[in-house]
Order: sequence, then C-alpha cells, then structure tokens
Amino acid sequence: MKEQATDKTTYHRVDHYGRNVFQLRDTSGQPKFMKLQNFIPCLLTISHGNADVERSLSHNKNVLTSERSSLSLEVLIGLRLTKDNVKNMKANLHNISVTQQMQDYCRSASAKYKKRKEEEQRQRLEGKRDKTRVEKERQDAAEAMEKLNQDKKSMSLKETEVREKEKELAELLKIGEQSSCKSYH
Repeated sequence: MKEQATDKTTYHRVDHYGRNVFQLRDTSGQPKFMKLQNFIPCLLTISHGNADVERSLSHNKNVLTSERSSLSLEVLIGLRLTKDNVKNMKANLHNISVTQQMQDYCRSASAKYKKRKEEEQRQRLEGKRDKTRVEKERQDAAEAMEKLNQDKKSMSLKETEVREKEKELAELLKIGEQSSCKSYH
C-alpha cells in the first residue's frame, strides 16, 4: 500500500512503523527493541485466514460419509497423507517408480490391518471381561453384605430373646427365693 491521505490522517504500511520503532535507541546507543525486530517479520508471515483449516475439514467431511463413519484415526490419517502426497506430485504421478520395498509394504498392509483389528477386538473383549469380573465381584460383595446384615438382625433378635428369657428366669428365681425364705421362717 502506498501512503493514503484522507481528512488530515495519513496511513502507512505496518513496516513503516516497524522501521521507526527499530531505529529507536536506548541511552547506551543500543537498539531499544532487538527482540521485537526479529519477532515482527515472523508475525507478519502468519496467515490471516483459515482457508487451509476449512479446506481440511471439508475434505474430512467428504471422506467420512455415512458408509465410512467408522474409520479409525489411523485410516483417516493415511487417506489424508495419500491425498496430500498425490496432490503435491501433480503432473509427476506417471513418473513414480514402483520399488520392491513399496510392493512389500502394499502386500503387508492387509496383514497389518487384520492384526490391528484383532488386537482391538482382543482389547475390547478383555475390557468386557474385566468389566464383567468387576461387576460380579461387586454383586458378590453386595450379597455378602446383605447376608451379614441379615445375620446381624437375626443375632440381635436372638440376643433380645435371651435377655428376656434371662429376665424371666431372674424373676422366677427371685420369686422362688422369696417363697423358700418364707417357708423357712
């Protein structure tokens, strides 16, 4: 942009102000804002838009259709890398040399995928088993607590019965002693 004058206000480009700031010196004659001098050019290289991010999200939306909604993160990353590499090669796609190593990778890809799926399935099953085992332990503990509470109630009732019986016997004994004392007198 060139200097534009409107209503006594003069506008300048950002680098114009940067130059003025960079010329400022401290009392010892050293540049006053040395770190800022390195920082501002970096700051000016930052994109002002988010078109790349939007494009990336749009691509992900196109890849994750309703039929492909269960793609794992690894597969999605692989698809993105493949698309980005093909896009970067543009006209050179016909010049790709298919090496033995590339062929070996392609042959082993299916086996690696199956192995990863089996591992995920095994982990899910182990998680379910662990969950089932923990739930069974909780249920067993709850049943044991219930049995202990029932035993406690039963023992409490028996204790009450024994105390009542003890009181009855103590009264009978007292009555018996009183009557035997009267018969001796």
